[in-house]
Amino acid sequence: MLPFHSCFRTCKHLPHKLSRRNRQTRACARVKFQSLLCVERLEERALLAAIFPNDPGFAQQWELNNTGQTGGQYDADLDAPEAWSVTTGSMSTVVAVLDLGVDYTDPDLYLNIWLNPGEIPVGIAASLADSDGDGLLTFRDLNAAANASFVADVNTNGYIDGGDLLHDIRWANGLDEDGNGRVDDLIGWDFHDNDNDPKPEVSGGVYQTHGTDMAKIIGAMTNNGVGTAGINWKVRLVPERIRSIGGSATDLLNSNAAAALDYAVALGAPISNNSWRAEGGGYIYSQELRSEEHT
Repeated sequence: MLPFHSCFRTCKHLPHKLSRRNRQTRACARVKFQSLLCVERLEERALLAAIFPNDPGFAQQWELNNTGQTGGQYDADLDAPEAWSVTTGSMSTVVAVLDLGVDYTDPDLYLNIWLNPGEIPVGIAASLADSDGDGLLTFRDLNAAANASFVADVNTNGYIDGGDLLHDIRWANGLDEDGNGRVDDLIGWDFHDNDNDPKPEVSGGVYQTHGTDMAKIIGAMTNNGVGTAGINWKVRLVPERIRSIGGSATDLLNSNAAAALDYAVALGAPISNNSWRAEGGGYIYSQELRSEEHT
């Protein structure tokens, strides 16, 4: 069945436009044109069924599917279940997360953490299997049985994550394989401490969660029975730590953020999440950051 706009161009029985001179009402026009086989009524289109994931926290994520569960307005949301019936994301999408750091060992994130293809040691890269056949080497591949001999569960949490690679000398070998000046940046970079571990710092015995929370909103592993749902079920998230809990405004905005944006662009991330501002709740003008917007 051709869409209505195509019918106007292709069906010889249909006038080029509704005659205003005859003052036809919409109701009359509908009766007149319903008999034409090339017209499709939008009301008769079959809609794809919405998808509701099994993550325990999804029921409270009103921004994705608002049923009034928190007292808000029904359906004031992103219509995520409807969107997921069309797509649930792709591992080809890369999003840099500039924040306090991201817990890349989180059980609801570890498969969606970016793996730097240029930093994988040559001897290992040549032997790794693209287990899901998507043309990429990701943590989904590293957790497949075919690649078990090249990784180790160093932190003993039951799966292979970024922390395992950073503490495995086969991977973190002290070399700068991709030649970008950052040694062993296997999963991202800490621009505050200038090292290859972009995990948030511990305060009060727990990791600071803001960056991890932002990463989960963007791309938590979804429909896995764990935690919450992410807008993208599949995505590669690049952790970039640009500040500490008490970093100064200048340190936060100028040097770290600008360098992190450059890094994101260089690795091919077309999207970055920037949920931060100057210390003390204010904003400062930065020509350095302004320049980054135009590079």
